[in-house]
Amino acid sequence: MRAAIAGDVGMAIALVLTVPALATHRWWLVLVAAALLGATFGLGFGGSLRHLSNVVPVDRRGEAMSAFYLLAYSAMAVPTIAAGWAATRWPLPTVFPIFAGLVAVACLAAAVIGAVSSRGRRHSVDVVDALDVAHDVEDVPQMLGVTHLEREPADGHPVVGRGHGGRQDVDLLVGEHARHV
Repeated sequence: MRAAIAGDVGMAIALVLTVPALATHRWWLVLVAAALLGATFGLGFGGSLRHLSNVVPVDRRGEAMSAFYLLAYSAMAVPTIAAGWAATRWPLPTVFPIFAGLVAVACLAAAVIGAVSSRGRRHSVDVVDALDVAHDVEDVPQMLGVTHLEREPADGHPVVGRGHGGRQDVDLLVGEHARHV
């Protein structure tokens, strides 16, 4: 989720920087702005796809990805078509800064929504979803990318394992509650 949020914020910044780059009429500044926009778009788009892959159960991913692509391409197409129409009525140097500003605000709004919505669920969704799609509780550590696992009981609950996976420490509890800390 962090990559998607960073991509959204980066794209907003890149869009704002693109306006003066275009105004200079220097091809190399336009090229740099385009590369920055492409990199931040890729970060946001790829981060969103990775997030969906982590939180959507395997048996629902097809429909979730279809909806994601439909919404993503609509979110790109509709403002672009509107800007194209506006450019037939007003000069492009007038239209583009407004278009870039509105899209930058939408990117920042998406980043805020992503940050706020992931704050409360971040610590529980991985294990719960992994338990939903795992055939066996023993598969969960591997699904979460846990690279080191020690088996030990904790707080009276049977523990599948405690370990470290990538950037996160993981406690996998089996019983009435599953949690990720």
